[in-house]
Amino acid sequence: GDPTDLYAMNADGSAQQPLAETSTVEKTPSWSPDHSRIAFIAEGDVFWAEEENEAIRVTNTDVPEFAPAWSPDGQRIVFERGYPGDLFIVDTEGGEEEILTDTVEDENGPAWAPGQMIAYKFAETPKAPGDIYVISPGDDEGDVLVDGPGNQWGQAWSPDEDKLAFVQDGDIHLVYPSSGDLEQLTSGEEIDGSPTWSPDGAFIAFERAAAPGQQTDIYTVDLNGAVAQLTETDEWESKPAW
Repeated sequence: GDPTDLYAMNADGSAQQPLAETSTVEKTPSWSPDHSRIAFIAEGDVFWAEEENEAIRVTNTDVPEFAPAWSPDGQRIVFERGYPGDLFIVDTEGGEEEILTDTVEDENGPAWAPGQMIAYKFAETPKAPGDIYVISPGDDEGDVLVDGPGNQWGQAWSPDEDKLAFVQDGDIHLVYPSSGDLEQLTSGEEIDGSPTWSPDGAFIAFERAAAPGQQTDIYTVDLNGAVAQLTETDEWESKPAW
């Protein structure tokens, strides 16, 4: 596809500026816990970069990789590899990888909690509806956290780890892992996706399209369900990372 670049902006949509500009596609950005580095996918591999510094390649394989997410200490990155995908963990300087899942099904979209739990989508095939599971490094297998009906994806932990945002059938929802209680934050005919939390846990940024396959803009929603639009252009703004 055409090249895409990573941009940063203030929470009100102002001061938009590029973070990385290359001749290839950069996607699925993820801030490190201290917000000094950003991980992303380019050329099918995992990279990370600091402001005004050259990007560091972490992996280098012929198998496409997706969705990097940082460990709480900022020393490791979990990511998805393959299609259908399995989950792997690697140090930020590269080296030997830890296999987190090894199945014939698809595990994707890992999100590392401030503790040790990693949430991910589990599905029979990459395009099939899926459920949300959790696993910790060293576990033999994951445990289900949210199951149907519908398709669950886009999992993102709150900073205090007591809530997990996710997408169910085009709307943003919350699950409270301690109780299993569910809460719906957005509704309507629009298609919402890719939730990410503000550092204080008061807001969730997400992408929204008027209909499937249409151009997306960035919005926020607070925990009371109040929605605000941040971007409004003719371009595609997607997959925010706060």
